[in-house]
Amino acid sequence: MKKYIKNIIHYDESDIRIDRWLRRKFNSLPQSLIEKKLRKGLIKLNNKIVKSNKKIKENDLIEIFDYHEDNYSNKQLKKNIIKKIPDKIIQKFRSSIIFENDDYIILNKWKGITTQGGTKVLFSIDDIIKNLPETMNLVHRIDKETSGILIIAKNYRSTRFFGSMFKEKKIKKIYIALCLGIPKKLKGKIKLKTTNKTSKKNIKVKNDFSETIFELLESNNEFSLIAFMPITGKNHQIRIVAKNLGCPILGDNKYGIYKNKKNKYFQKLLLHSFGIEFISKDRRENYFAKFDDHTIDAFNKFQFKVPNEKKISYFFKKI
Repeated sequence: MKKYIKNIIHYDESDIRIDRWLRRKFNSLPQSLIEKKLRKGLIKLNNKIVKSNKKIKENDLIEIFDYHEDNYSNKQLKKNIIKKIPDKIIQKFRSSIIFENDDYIILNKWKGITTQGGTKVLFSIDDIIKNLPETMNLVHRIDKETSGILIIAKNYRSTRFFGSMFKEKKIKKIYIALCLGIPKKLKGKIKLKTTNKTSKKNIKVKNDFSETIFELLESNNEFSLIAFMPITGKNHQIRIVAKNLGCPILGDNKYGIYKNKKNKYFQKLLLHSFGIEFISKDRRENYFAKFDDHTIDAFNKFQFKVPNEKKISYFFKKI
């Protein structure tokens, strides 16, 4: 039996098209049927017939006049089956949270776990957050072997906010790397052309560059401690820049060449996403992620001081 239902739009559901809201709420509805129901007035927004591209706002009223659970269902698709994550991994995730509010989490991601899943991935950060009761979304990625700051959005509004901020290059990031060798320059901005870059439609992208600011923090006869501040967000960007500067990152078996791979400091990538800064709700927010024991041990081994927030935070002004 068909019946009437209504939905009041929550703040974290606002500012999206009504058809996208309907697809999220009822994934059994194809786009063609959504268009038809809106056109016939079987679904209305604030008691009005609207087009599918109409954006909804907080406290808007969406009315469905022909609701039936068989037609308006939200079935779990096979590709979205949630992996069961061990409790100890969930606990590790929670203990790695640097900051959390109603909109986002700042996580200190540990080495060895991927941000997103894949065919040979046992589980990822994305799999972990799908096991939690809250609705969370990834808004960016860092490499599997890179540790440090990862932002996780806790609602759709926050997901869109961070997506827009990353796209407009309004989020500042600082990475710290322990490198083999001394860079050709002590500081500067390096712009590199990305090679063999293609779009999703397999069309070559012209004039595609990565941009990175870098500065030498410390060095000795053989090793360097370098701060990297990526302006763009290309795949393996910092690792490629380090190689280009003549000082590949320790533990980078893809872009580095080492004589002694048995040394434990050459077995894990010594690259850490240390700091992040952005403006949210007219406030400047910045967060820092502590180094893991392996990285601190490497700093001590090569006689470098462990970078601290006060020393590194001034780099945000350079970006």
